[in-house]
Amino acid sequence: VSTQSTGNTNLFYYHFKKKTKKLKKKKKKQKMSLKKTSGVREVNCVTLDFLHNEIIDYCIRSSENLTIAASKIDRIGFRIGQRLIERLSKDKPRVSETLDVIKFICKDFWKDAFQKPIDNLRTNHKGIFVLTDNKHRCLTNISSSSSSIASEQLQCYALLSCGIVRGALENLGIEATVVAEVQQIPICVFTLKCK
Repeated sequence: VSTQSTGNTNLFYYHFKKKTKKLKKKKKKQKMSLKKTSGVREVNCVTLDFLHNEIIDYCIRSSENLTIAASKIDRIGFRIGQRLIERLSKDKPRVSETLDVIKFICKDFWKDAFQKPIDNLRTNHKGIFVLTDNKHRCLTNISSSSSSIASEQLQCYALLSCGIVRGALENLGIEATVVAEVQQIPICVFTLKCK
């Protein structure tokens, strides 16, 4: 009798463990709200676009004037850039040449931060780099026919990206000023002046 009950008990535990494993796998799949690709978690691009727009709108609404809002937006972008570049460059060899760092920013970092590499990179080989993004992600949701957005407010939308790039450069050991010029929506030209 004891052998039979032990056999039933073992059979019960076998099925119990099997079902538990299936349930754990199912729950794990349900809990994953972020898609995991090659060890890097990705967030839906639409969510990032909404977050970007809300950060800008919040800073503009909560500030007394656009200068204060621009300062807040730049600081937020700077911290984002520092964190993004830490995550992106942790497994890569350290690059010391300024031109190589800028190329890394244009190819790898820009693709990670804005879902595409930069369209054009020009330099005078004296510390000034001009990066052209013909379809800048942060400006794609703004209507070009909208007259309700003043040019100062439009500049604030590009300012977050300036802060992101400046923070990334500083973490890579390059102190620079980054200025964005929105010539025509969604074309944005970034000028980097390395110190």
